[in-house]
Amino acid sequence: MESQNLEKERKKLIEKRQKEMRKLAEEEKKRAAEKKRLLEAKNKGDDADKDEQKDVEMKGESGDKDSKKDEEEKKQENEDMEEDEEKMPEIELTEEEKKMWFRNSNVNDLTGPVMSASFPHFTLPEKDEGFDEITYDWQPEEKSQEYLKQIVEERKITSRIEDLQPSEWFKTKYGDWQKAYSDWQAKQKDSKESKGEKKNEKDGDVKNPATEPSDIFSVEDITDIGNGEPLFDKFTFEDWALLSLRFELYLLAAAYKKDVNDPGRIGIHEANVQFYYSRYFQKQLNPKYYGVDNVIDLTKLVNDCVCFDTTNNVLLVVLPEGTDEIDIFVKMSEESRRERQRRIDAGDETARLKFSSLLQHQQTQQQQIPQVGQSPLQTSAVPESGPPIGNAGPTTPGLAGKGVKPIGASPGPVGGGKASWQPGPGPWQGGKGSRKPSYSPRQPFIPRWRGGQ
Repeated sequence: MESQNLEKERKKLIEKRQKEMRKLAEEEKKRAAEKKRLLEAKNKGDDADKDEQKDVEMKGESGDKDSKKDEEEKKQENEDMEEDEEKMPEIELTEEEKKMWFRNSNVNDLTGPVMSASFPHFTLPEKDEGFDEITYDWQPEEKSQEYLKQIVEERKITSRIEDLQPSEWFKTKYGDWQKAYSDWQAKQKDSKESKGEKKNEKDGDVKNPATEPSDIFSVEDITDIGNGEPLFDKFTFEDWALLSLRFELYLLAAAYKKDVNDPGRIGIHEANVQFYYSRYFQKQLNPKYYGVDNVIDLTKLVNDCVCFDTTNNVLLVVLPEGTDEIDIFVKMSEESRRERQRRIDAGDETARLKFSSLLQHQQTQQQQIPQVGQSPLQTSAVPESGPPIGNAGPTTPGLAGKGVKPIGASPGPVGGGKASWQPGPGPWQGGKGSRKPSYSPRQPFIPRWRGGQ
């Protein structure tokens, strides 16, 4: 459309210049005829004509001067226009622009979500749809089909699915991982406490620490490599963070391919990794927390597990398909820790990890959220300190000793007594005609007594 508009404007300018040139030629022709007539009259010797000729010549000279001046101005304008046209630079299209058949517009016909949901169903018209005739002006039908197929395949890689939800397969895998991750951290804590107790014993028989296995991947039980010491005994906060990142990116890439179930969607594009990470894990992925600037640099920290394809820039799994043994991620993290420690011992300070404290705060908050598939009401509150007032049962953490009753607690004798807490709504639940305060589920009961009641 743009090239057609330019062609129309060029034709209009040409027609305008042609009209002006024709007008000038007609005026010149008239002046030449008038001069010829005067010369013929002069040759006949007609004095009257001579006087008339003089008058006409005087008028003609003044007219010629004006016309010449007009001609010179118009000629100068034409020359200026020609010079401007000559000075206009020649536009050279790049190879990418030569391949384009449509002009890119800043305003899209469809919104992003609508386009993402619709483009996989785009097709060219067929005669069996009721069309009498289908004409392909720019390219033949075969080339047009190839072009549409290429556009759809490219968009499948770069666009994101707004309504994609995690499958049950993902929820099961992630729930098993959360449980194992918590057990490993508890095992490390118990191991360190056990070592501290043995170190403080004076007459106790202290066993020698377990020797680190040279072949990490030959370890059968990562929770006990000798003397009850786990393989991850020396893990710091950074190692646990990288362990979690390894599995989460691996699970994200694997679950995406299973959930979309489309061979055309070969993986998650770099621009969409953070969107899908938030959709699947219900938390944000901020590369700056790990001391890097973008997602590509982030995957370089765990390139033994996932990486980005250099051709399409999509997230791919390095591990073999069907890797169900989650111990492999601990082994890879331990191998990475040892290699990083060897570099630091050799004086390479660039090997040190510089993670943000905000990442530790985020992971601490995430551990307080119930695991996948677990109801928030399944978590039980444990009193921190101090006996409850009356038969209040367990108190909410942070409110111990204040007589705060948990959900569904039953009242007991004031001043102590044996607790008889039972789950479910208690008799304190307010009802019709009740003057006792009522409370809603999942909120601690804090009595506010009025005077005289």
